[in-house]
Amino acid sequence: VDFFSKTVLKRVIMVASLMSLFVCLASLIPVFLVQAFGYSQFCLGGNKSCHSSPWCEDRIPFIYQYIQKKYWNNGFLRYYEVKQLPNFFL
Repeated sequence: VDFFSKTVLKRVIMVASLMSLFVCLASLIPVFLVQAFGYSQFCLGGNKSCHSSPWCEDRIPFIYQYIQKKYWNNGFLRYYEVKQLPNFFL
């Protein structure tokens, strides 16, 4: 009985690990595909103009981070400005 429970437990752990790996890959693959598409459109080939995006020269080019910083004014601790001070008193 002890051998059977260990075998079943090992199989359950293996199946759960494989399912977790699949879920992680299924959620990360679209992110990498969008990054690759953006890089191919804006940084490679004939579309590269004299006004190429500055994120193309980054060590790890990540278009989403550039868009957040430039157009949405998002970033680490960017929310904390003097004009936001009344929100903290609420």
